[in-house]
Order: sequence, then C-alpha cells, then structure tokens
Amino acid sequence: MTSLRFFLPWLIAAPALALSLPPSGENQRSTAVQQIGPVTATIEYSGPRVTRGKVDRRGKIWGQLVPYGLAELDFNGACKKCPWRAGATLMTLSRAQAASGRAAEAEKTFDKAIAHPTARPIDVHQAGRRLQAEGKKDAALKVFQANAARFPGQWPVRVGLMRGYAAVGDFKKALDEGRLAREQAPDAPNRKNLERLVGLLEQGKDID
Repeated sequence: MTSLRFFLPWLIAAPALALSLPPSGENQRSTAVQQIGPVTATIEYSGPRVTRGKVDRRGKIWGQLVPYGLAELDFNGACKKCPWRAGATLMTLSRAQAASGRAAEAEKTFDKAIAHPTARPIDVHQAGRRLQAEGKKDAALKVFQANAARFPGQWPVRVGLMRGYAAVGDFKKALDEGRLAREQAPDAPNRKNLERLVGLLEQGKDID
C-alpha cells in the first residue's frame, strides 16, 4: 500500500500532461514486457478495433479457422466473398508441424498445400522461395517446375523458374526464363528488378 500511495499523486496528475492516444482514438493501448536473460523487451501497441460498421468481430478475430470455400470475411472491405487459400492454412500448418519436430507430417501437408485446387501460382511460388531460404535448392526447383506444369506461361511461374535454375547453377535456363518474365512484368518496379537480375545472369552471377 505504501508504494501505491507514493505513486497515487502522479497517477492523478498524469491526465494534465500531454496524452499519447492511438490514431483512431478507439484502439486500446497495451504493453507487453518479456525478460529474455539479462534483457527486458518491451512492446507497446494498440489493440485493433473489433467492430467495423455493423460487423461485430469480438471473440472472432483470433484463433478462428478460415472457412473453406468463399465466405463473408470482410477483410477491411477488400473482398466480400473471400476465397479460402492453401497459402493461408495448409502452408501455415506445415510450418507449425515442422517447428514442432513433426517433419514427416509437415512434408505431407506442404505437398497438399501446393497441389490444392485453391492454390494460386503466387502461393506455390512463395512455397518454393521458402524452400530456397531453408537451403533446399533441389526441392525448391521441383516446386517451381510443378508450378510451371500446372500454370504454364504465367509471370510468377517464370520468375520462380528463373530463381530455381539460378540456385542450382543452370544460368542458361535461368536467363531464358528471366527474359520471358521481364517481358511479362506487370509494372515498372518489377520490370526494373528483373532487368537487374537478368543483367546479373548475363554476367554469370548468382541472383540470390
């Protein structure tokens, strides 16, 4: 009680000072503190609003599975009928299984994710990039090749093949795919980046 009485005047006077409020004025300000060895890590954040218009998401925005098929998810108004995606579920499950030491289960789940009917070319491409980041170059190339067989000629597919072939040292095939991807680039920033990567491949240099 002594410490409480000691700080009570400060707490009462605090509102007279300049207040720092969340931008919307509706999000609850919170702080999380974790001691990691000799270091104290402090994270300050504002909790998200759980109501948007007439949609009340209290108790629904954490720990809930994304429903299969098309559903009224109302993600910031981005889409009303949002599709279930392999990248948002099975691939996440695969990573969780791998992290918990269940490698065999993780591999099976991963295979289901990239072959699932809802998987898009970009989902499979990102799965291949994840394997590359883990140093699994041959496995990544197989994923990129499977993507090309399923979605032939699409831009993310060609980018994946370029990176996959380059990673295993086949710069000629990587250059062929990179040039085709450059012609298909959807915007100027991607085209500029592909021009840079193609330039490196022309010099026989790795792009990762």
